[in-house]
Order: sequence, then structure tokens, then C-alpha cells
Amino acid sequence: MDYKKFKKEARREKDAIVPVLFLDPIATPVTFLLKKTFKKLTPTQITISRLVFFSPLVIALLLLAPFFGDIFYLLAGIGFYVTLLTDCMDGQLARGTKAISKKGDLLDCISDRFSNITFFTLLFSFAIRINNMFLLIGSFLILILKIFQMVIVIRISESKFLEKSNPDAYLSERIIVEKIGIDFVYRKFFALIKPLKIKRIDPRRSCFDQYIITIIIPTILIYFQKFQTVTYFLCFLTVFFIVYYLYKIKTIISAILNQTE
Repeated sequence: MDYKKFKKEARREKDAIVPVLFLDPIATPVTFLLKKTFKKLTPTQITISRLVFFSPLVIALLLLAPFFGDIFYLLAGIGFYVTLLTDCMDGQLARGTKAISKKGDLLDCISDRFSNITFFTLLFSFAIRINNMFLLIGSFLILILKIFQMVIVIRISESKFLEKSNPDAYLSERIIVEKIGIDFVYRKFFALIKPLKIKRIDPRRSCFDQYIITIIIPTILIYFQKFQTVTYFLCFLTVFFIVYYLYKIKTIISAILNQTE
């Protein structure tokens, strides 16, 4: 397979703004080159590299940062960009070589949870760095809410509840972001960049975009000693995610109660 054909197969027809502008231009040629060099390379191997090396490395850097210098925040930000790159690469390799599998999807889903853990760790790390009790308590509270929400979802998946209901009505993040106003912000943003006529951008896909905002930008700002800006921003994100997870939990519980009545 030549590069042009691989590129056409590997990239999504529509994607979020961050992959289109900042990940695909690197991920596609690197993935193609790796596959040509290592014929037996699989998407699962890339996913596992993220799961056992890159993601834990970022978390370790964030935990060390308050004690060994702000350079560790910058390294964590760079490391997290690499994890996003590998997330993009395994998907491109799977599509480009038609090697999509349920096992790969499951491992990819598991490794994606590290992105959530990375955000909690960033809050905790910066709270220690500036001795901010609000961020410290907030990081634990968000973590507890996230775990509780995941436990509920797992229990629902194990039960027969999904067979009797429409899971998109209470599990879909798209519906939630529309209800709490995030979708409105995205629509305004994409209206502003519309004159740029950037092809392939899909406003409905925002996973990578949110990680750039919540993790990479704060780590860079911390490195450049913009503590006050980062403090206000992370406090805002802390309140936002507490409300967000509470809303998700409320929506799920309400759906269960309505279904069992």
C-alpha cells in the first residue's frame, strides 16, 4: 500500500480540530513509516505502549513536579501530547490496515481512562505546588464522582437494564453537553473559525480538544510561572467537572428509577 492510499484509509473523513491540525500531520506519516519498517506492528501494540508506558510516565512526572521543579510540568505536557499521538496512531493503523478488533477497542477504551486520571493528577499536583486546599479537595471529589459514575455504568452494563431502555438517553455525553451548554460554546467557536474553511473538522467530535484545554495548556502555563491564570482556570474546571459528573450521575439514576416504576 502506498502512502496516499494509506492516508485516505487511515484518516477519518471528519474529525475534531486538534487531530486535524496538530495530530494527523504527524501521526499519519509516522504510523505509515512504522508499519513499513515493522511489518508485524499491530494497533494493539501501540495501544499497549500507551497503556503501560506513556500514560503512567505522564502521571509520574506530574506527581514529581511539585518537588523537583516546574520543568516536570512541561515534560508532562509533552508526554501527554505523545499519548494523544499514539491514540491517534493506533486508530489510523487499525483503519489503514483494516485491523479493527473488539479487543483493540476494549484496550483503547481502558487506556483512554488514563486521560481522566491525568487531569485528576494535574489538579492534585498543582494544588500541592501552590498549597491550594480548594484544588486539593476538588481533585479528590472529582475522582470519587468519576469512580462512582463508572461503577454505576458497569453495573448497568452487567444487568438487563440496557435491554429495556435506550442507553443513549442517559449515557450519551453528546446529550449531556447539549443540556449543560457546552455545545453552545462549541457552535460559537466553530462559527468563528468557519471563514478559515478548514476541511475535515467535525464540531461534534471534541475528545482530543478537551484534553488540550484541560491538560496540555495548563502544564505549559505552569512551566512559564503563570500561576494566577492557571489557578483561576483550574478552579473553574474543578467546579465545572463536579457539576458535570453530578449531572451525569443524576441522569443515570433518574433513568433507572423511571424505568423501574
